Amino acid sequence: MTEFETTESQEVLFETTAYELYSGIKNQIKDGVRKVIFDLGRRQLAGPVTSVVLELADNALKALYKHVFFEYAIKETGLGDIPYEQWNTIFKEEIETNYARNFERVCREQSLAVVVRITQQDGMLRIDVINDGVPRESEYQYLKKLLKDTSRAQSIQRFIDEEEQSGDAQAVETPGLGWTLIFLTLKGLGLSPHNFQFIVGKTRTTARVEFPLEVFHSGDSGEVKLLEASEIKDKMIARIFTQLHYGLVVFNEKGDVLQVSRDLLEQLGIAPKSISEFPRLLKARFAEDVFSGPFNVSLVEHFENYRLKVNTIDDKRELLYNISGIFNREMKQVETCWQLINLTQEAGTLSEGSIFENVHLQSIIRPYIPGMILEKARDSLRHGFLHLPNEHRELSIFFLDLIGFTTKSEKLEPAKVIDLLNLSMGIAVKSIEIHHGYIDKFLGDGIMAIFLDPLEAVIAAFEIQKNFAGLNEYRRISGEEPIEMRIGINTGMVILGSVGTRKRMDWTALGDVVNTASRIEKSGEANSVLVSESTYEKVKDHVTVRRSFTQKVKGKEEQIMLHFLQSVNYLSGGEKKYIEL
Repeated sequence: MTEFETTESQEVLFETTAYELYSGIKNQIKDGVRKVIFDLGRRQLAGPVTSVVLELADNALKALYKHVFFEYAIKETGLGDIPYEQWNTIFKEEIETNYARNFERVCREQSLAVVVRITQQDGMLRIDVINDGVPRESEYQYLKKLLKDTSRAQSIQRFIDEEEQSGDAQAVETPGLGWTLIFLTLKGLGLSPHNFQFIVGKTRTTARVEFPLEVFHSGDSGEVKLLEASEIKDKMIARIFTQLHYGLVVFNEKGDVLQVSRDLLEQLGIAPKSISEFPRLLKARFAEDVFSGPFNVSLVEHFENYRLKVNTIDDKRELLYNISGIFNREMKQVETCWQLINLTQEAGTLSEGSIFENVHLQSIIRPYIPGMILEKARDSLRHGFLHLPNEHRELSIFFLDLIGFTTKSEKLEPAKVIDLLNLSMGIAVKSIEIHHGYIDKFLGDGIMAIFLDPLEAVIAAFEIQKNFAGLNEYRRISGEEPIEMRIGINTGMVILGSVGTRKRMDWTALGDVVNTASRIEKSGEANSVLVSESTYEKVKDHVTVRRSFTQKVKGKEEQIMLHFLQSVNYLSGGEKKYIEL
């Protein structure tokens, strides 16, 4: 038996083959891994384990594509003897120019793939991610060193700092931060370096993780007990405060400082003999918010989660604290607990003030942030990233535009213009979101949306046009002009990436597919749904076509085929649905 085969005693719980990770295969892997973990009884471990598997698959696919490029591009052109650094540069340029499409095609033709396999045997859950091709010796040695380093690490921050500092100036190519995230996640699950193996064969490579099945047992020790007030509880609280270095500050009713704990003084660089310097570091706003006005602590009895930035005594750092406190009526003093949130410059990105004020601020800002960005931000944090990663994947791009809205708005009062626009956008957005689309941006009197499923994009478009047809009946009865719109949809490989500056960024879809979708919409007609040939091919079993034609669009050398759709049929909640325009 080779290291890549399974034995009869091994139970295969999940297995799939992938040539790419931008289509439904990624969700297939995610769903398969989650089901295995759910079946083992520890649902809370599904997220970390799935993240590890997807990261391993992503690294395996990159290694596979590099192998394919060398074997079927470099060697076949007689350049097999050129240095690695030279052909690797060509490889990166190919990725940037044509993304993964050429590699995926060759992989399918040559039956080269990444295999994700989960098996169970002898009290172990084994996850194998296998790819054709073997790493260079320097890459292999670096991974072994990285595994050793992360086994001793306490935080990912050091690796993030090293990654940022190395940048493009790094002389030796090394695996990315993804491997560090894998190793630290395994460490967080209580596994040692021995649970991870990097097996290099003659022609294939396996990244293997073995989980003892007891990791997935709930570990319940019996009945949950109530922690009553006692000496044990008091010692526990004292231990938590000491080890987490919580600070304590006591104020009088007016906000004058009476006492400060030693831990807090040390964090701010204040010597005990200079304790009188502490009050001057506190900002006036804190005293105004907590000790005066209708919400002062002597009236409301307590306050929670007040954020305050405090400069160290040498003014070299600004620390952010989360403060909660109670009013002790018997002693006529306010007793507060100070929790240090972080020690980095990133403290500046969090606002000061009451948590209630910040919640209200978030409720104001949140509707202005695209839902896809919020979801991607949460996903990035779960994977340990502090930024939104660029992606390249197949998407359907949806453009909608109100026809003649500018002319209509010139005849109306400004308030009525906003009302009409909000009415129109509200109807459109509701259908887009119901069918799992994401609003990328509002374009004056238009919308750009992103759909993972082209059929759902088409259904949303039909539903919007149908809803506006009903609305316009009422508008005609009322003597108002109808609201008409064009909708265009295109499907293909799209770049999702960050555009802008550090102070103002936009994470949006970019590329030829997006530009073409916009031009398709402009070629449309009122009350219609116009789609590209690529979109039609994805949904042709669910639609009928009213008219097809070819048209030259800006930016394309050849004419493209477009289709005006007549109807769409689909299943919803187990029922067959049908919409016709």
